[in-house]
Amino acid sequence: SYIWDFGDGAGSTEANPIHAYAQDGNYTVTLNVGDSQFTSTDTAAVTIQNVAPAVDAGSNQIGYRNQVLSFTGLATDPGTEDILTYSWDFGDGTIIGGQNATHSYSSVGSYLVTLTVDDGEGGVGVDGLEVKIINQPPSLAPVGNQTVDEGGILNFPVTASDAEGD
Repeated sequence: SYIWDFGDGAGSTEANPIHAYAQDGNYTVTLNVGDSQFTSTDTAAVTIQNVAPAVDAGSNQIGYRNQVLSFTGLATDPGTEDILTYSWDFGDGTIIGGQNATHSYSSVGSYLVTLTVDDGEGGVGVDGLEVKIINQPPSLAPVGNQTVDEGGILNFPVTASDAEGD
């Protein structure tokens, strides 16, 4: 008979078991092999190394000055007990924590947004995206359809505004 103790609370009675550790760390694996009269025991030290989270900051975005943009971060980590901490750096001096965030930019330009995810055990994953902030086009009120007799004079009043003042 085979009795395996993997050192993490799990075990097996198979001759050649397969086991996945849910958390990094050092474990002592013990195997007891017995027949009807005797039992032999062996141990092995197993080291499970931490793996950094896989991070996805999302797709590139385009927006206008002062428009609120939304960001959703995704991260996976094989350490099922790891507590992930998210940090967004928006490339304009603003840093915000949390898996999801919103942000607006006051100046036209291109910004590199970086999402950093820390698993609290030395594993850090990073991903980035680009945000382009462009000038908002002027708004124009509809001119409207008009009808006039041949040779008549038409007046075309226009109402336009530029929120950005340029």
